[in-house]
Amino acid sequence: MKIALQVGTPEPEQLTAFMQTVAANAPILADGFGEASEQVIAAYDCGRLVGLGSRIETTDHMHLLKVYIAPGYECRGIGSHMEKLMLPAAERMVTAG
Repeated sequence: MKIALQVGTPEPEQLTAFMQTVAANAPILADGFGEASEQVIAAYDCGRLVGLGSRIETTDHMHLLKVYIAPGYECRGIGSHMEKLMLPAAERMVTAG
């Protein structure tokens, strides 16, 4: 299985199905996902939505990523890959190399 990440809001049907899947873990899931599509990232496994993230600007102008992962996908590191793609370059950790 290969997870595909895509910037942009998922199709409404996929979003609804995903919300029902993770509703117990994320009762306010819809907050922040109606914003500009370039601030939303979706993770897909064979076309099925398995992760959703939204970039949020805090009051001190820092950026956070609110991420929701479908049950069974939590240990695959999807959230950290989303963060690498969504956070501004200035706020990413720089590694020696």
